[in-house]
Amino acid sequence: MSKLVENACKEVKSGYKDLINQVRHIGNKFLSAVEISAQEAVYLTLQLPLQRSSRQVQFINTTIPNERTFLLKPMDKLQELPGNSEDNIIKSLDDFLPENDFEDNLDDDQNDAMSDKDINFIQDEYQLKGSYKLVKRSVSKVIRSVRYNKNKSPESYYREQLMLYMPWRNEDENLICACQTFEEKYEQLKDIILKNRSHCEVYSDVLEKAVEDLDNFLNVMIMVI
Repeated sequence: MSKLVENACKEVKSGYKDLINQVRHIGNKFLSAVEISAQEAVYLTLQLPLQRSSRQVQFINTTIPNERTFLLKPMDKLQELPGNSEDNIIKSLDDFLPENDFEDNLDDDQNDAMSDKDINFIQDEYQLKGSYKLVKRSVSKVIRSVRYNKNKSPESYYREQLMLYMPWRNEDENLICACQTFEEKYEQLKDIILKNRSHCEVYSDVLEKAVEDLDNFLNVMIMVI
């Protein structure tokens, strides 16, 4: 880092910049550069994992559909499409499943004969069409999302909460229903949403406060530089 600052000072002295631009130039070096150890550099070069976790992370894209960055479907899925098909992107989490319709293979007599233990077991496993089975995870994933700011983007924030913690099938219709705004719909289901969110975001208030403090700190640093 000292070598980097030294080079930045030489660049400032060799150019014709006023005092404000000189400070900004040196400050940008601090913000855009990171000092790492030799061990970390070796790990990055060899593409070794820097950390190991007992929990997997699932990112849910909660942005507005027309503003999302989509992924291409796997090659085997693309090869099954007709030559003139334009359906080559993964639009939602459902696209990862071969079929998203559930089928019930039990008749009424079997349902009546099942014990409570059997019913709980069936609720953890769902048979999908095409001989695929959906099994409830034994270890929960950590959910990541855009995390809109409630004060800066209130409608996007309320839409995200509805999308994450309420059941829906059609994103364009079921999230807002007959309400005029997402905030109105959120207020109707606020108690249910907060209850569902408490299972996934134990320290959500602390995290939001930390993110807000970090944003304020960065804004102050930008103004100073």
